[in-house]
Amino acid sequence: MPSPLPRPALLPLTFAWACLGPSVEKGHSERDTGCGEALTVAVGTGDAAYVPLEAGDPVTMVHGPQGGWHILGSALVLNSAPIVSLHFTIHTIDGGVLIADNTYRVLLVENPPCGGSFPGMYAYLNVSALAEGEADTPPELLGDARLKMRIEATDDEGGLGAGEIEVIAALDPIDQP
Repeated sequence: MPSPLPRPALLPLTFAWACLGPSVEKGHSERDTGCGEALTVAVGTGDAAYVPLEAGDPVTMVHGPQGGWHILGSALVLNSAPIVSLHFTIHTIDGGVLIADNTYRVLLVENPPCGGSFPGMYAYLNVSALAEGEADTPPELLGDARLKMRIEATDDEGGLGAGEIEVIAALDPIDQP
């Protein structure tokens, strides 16, 4: 019976095998080739999956367990590399006051080729610029207000796109009068 290879002889074979994996250029697989169209973003909601929004839809200002409020946003990004930076902002329509500003760097959940979605982005609400006297919480200041949700996406290939939608701020059931 021939003797097995000594362990030091296996090390070069292990490195050679590891280098024969799929070809990857700039962190993108073959799935990303041919995505020459402009990067596009659709703004939605949803915690576990992207849920599309229509203009004028209500979005709940969720009253979190630690006492703060947030609105859930999700992005559907097309014609993009799989890793993107998503800049998620919310402004009031009346006055244009910025009430949420969050950035996420994420791996998209593949959906169509050359794109995907990322659900469950928290836009933490800061209404200090709107506070008037005793009224200083999102339910007091934003209930039924028109808001603009905007998501800007930048991918690793230099693609840039944005989407926005006007929605209505809805109270969390625990904040109902």
